[in-house]
Amino acid sequence: MSEITVVVGYSDKETQGFVSEFLETFEYDVLETTQYGFDCVEAINEYLPDIVICDAFMYDLNACQIIETVKKLGKADPAFVVVSRSNVSGLAELSSCRDISFYSLVPFDYLNFHKKLIYLSEQRKKLRDVAEHDMAPAGDKDSAAGGSVQYPDSYENYRIVNCIRENMRLLGIPTKMRGYRYIFDAVMLAMHDGEMLYSLTKQLYPRLAKLNDTSVASVERAIRVAVRRSWERGDYSVVTEMFGYSVEAGNNPTNGQFISMLTEHVKNELGIL
Repeated sequence: MSEITVVVGYSDKETQGFVSEFLETFEYDVLETTQYGFDCVEAINEYLPDIVICDAFMYDLNACQIIETVKKLGKADPAFVVVSRSNVSGLAELSSCRDISFYSLVPFDYLNFHKKLIYLSEQRKKLRDVAEHDMAPAGDKDSAAGGSVQYPDSYENYRIVNCIRENMRLLGIPTKMRGYRYIFDAVMLAMHDGEMLYSLTKQLYPRLAKLNDTSVASVERAIRVAVRRSWERGDYSVVTEMFGYSVEAGNNPTNGQFISMLTEHVKNELGIL
């Protein structure tokens, strides 16, 4: 059950831990856990998960309010699973929210819960495959996991694109994260114009923002989140071997360091001076 990404929002820390542990046991990729509704919305828009599992009533928002806020922002379209204790009042008002895939009561019937998640995951995978296929440039339907930078078709660019993809996969950055696309684009730009690496705020970030129709602040933050994701959940041995950088020290690199190191690694791997 790999490659299905999940954000968990639950007010009770202990239950949140149980849910996260259960998901990771079955190899779901838990991207973030939150205790507050607005933090949950922020995580959803940042990580673009396949599934959101949230408390019916968090400290500041209920499940319907979270869903409505996400829908209004229009950046993410996950499936929502709502979890609640059976003795919580106000559950009836959530029944009108048609965007909830299914409800589950705590304590869990784990077998039934897992079966429903498997079905939901299969549906999300199908939707994602269709979306990625439709988003790929004409004549290159295999490039959906790439970025927005377009270069002429050539064997050299083909090698660069595939090398960047493979290394980002090894670094553990999910293709669904917005930061994935920005890092991909940044490395592509740096491969063709090394000067970009010396002026992130004045050249690279504005260029990425324009390419992806977003703000410079959003680009910087999304890359920072993706770098942190790689450092916290990536394979330590791969990161150390690739960058010669101590992950265990706990100090993840800056955006600029990460992009520079990844660009240099790709160049070395391809034998590009």
